[in-house]
Amino acid sequence: MKQHVVNDQVAVRYADGMDHVWTSWVPSLRRCERLLGAQSWRAGLSGEEIADQLRRSQYRAHTAGEFAAGLVPPPSAATAHGFLMESLTSCRDTLGVIAIRAELEELDDDTAEIGLHAVDTTRDAFRGARASTALVHAWVADDGVDPSWFDATPMRRTARWTALVVWVLVGVCALLITALLVEVLILAPR
Repeated sequence: MKQHVVNDQVAVRYADGMDHVWTSWVPSLRRCERLLGAQSWRAGLSGEEIADQLRRSQYRAHTAGEFAAGLVPPPSAATAHGFLMESLTSCRDTLGVIAIRAELEELDDDTAEIGLHAVDTTRDAFRGARASTALVHAWVADDGVDPSWFDATPMRRTARWTALVVWVLVGVCALLITALLVEVLILAPR
């Protein structure tokens, strides 16, 4: 049986949604890396074929951006989410320009490097958005792990201190009552 350690539903939904968006984008990201990363990959392809693959990746960047726009980030991920949205938009636009350059047979290593940078930026943005929810996301632990340390330990320590303070106060009150009784007995007229 699995146990949820933290229960922040906004972070859980956001992280799950981010995982789905990443899963839909990563095949296109890898295709772009292969296509733009080595000139040998492009050597056997025509400009039309390269443009076609880049346009497919451009569309995937667009749909990933649309899906990510529908996610509600927790406050801890708001800035990273904004950066992700901007990087997906930039990547989409960059891949579109590179596809046009490929169609015109003007794709060179410098242009391919720009495309790789755009793709790498989206990877970093996904990592940033996902990592920003890591501290508040509900992580799942195995049965053998007892998550009671997460929220119960401070309560136990507080309860122990409270019990100690109460017993000290009871002891002090007992001493004061005893001292008062002794004083009353000593000062009482005989």
